[in-house]
Amino acid sequence: MSNAIVALVPACVGVSVVSYYDSLPSDNANVKTTSSIGVIFAFCGIFASSLYTVWIKSYQRKLQISSMQLLFNQAPVSAFLLLYVIPFVDTFPTWSQVPFNRWLMILMSGMFAALINLSQFFIVGQTGPVSSTVVGHLKTCLIVALGWITSGRSAGDKSIVGVFVAVGGIISYGYSHTFSETVRRELLTWVS
Repeated sequence: MSNAIVALVPACVGVSVVSYYDSLPSDNANVKTTSSIGVIFAFCGIFASSLYTVWIKSYQRKLQISSMQLLFNQAPVSAFLLLYVIPFVDTFPTWSQVPFNRWLMILMSGMFAALINLSQFFIVGQTGPVSSTVVGHLKTCLIVALGWITSGRSAGDKSIVGVFVAVGGIISYGYSHTFSETVRRELLTWVS
């Protein structure tokens, strides 16, 4: 397991490097960068996501159910709670004035959100909260790379190095975590 912990260091360092250099001001006035309030919201999101991930695993153990059973029981409660928040924080558009491609993007966004929720419960249930966080780092690197592609902002050398360091750490974590789990299972089989 110590190899898996060591592999987390480059993953976290790489994501930190990418985040730092991606938030620096750009020479192009049309390209917006992350503001201080954006950084605060990002850290709040990381904290909430980490807490949620740990809760998934702890409640799965506490209730002795599979991750999909936990999701099946959690999702309706979450949807019900959102019904009370939406009228106060959202403005409803005139339905006929929303273009078709916008409806398509809303539908795709909802489907991707559902898939992310399913995958998070599945990953936490099968591996654990740390592995789910590592997959989240990979998602962060992909989002930054897609941002470079779609925004027209050039990727700096240091940001690209950060992505490669993070992805290398993520891959080495996957190998070391799989290796340590295999060794643990073999030792348990041999002892019993």
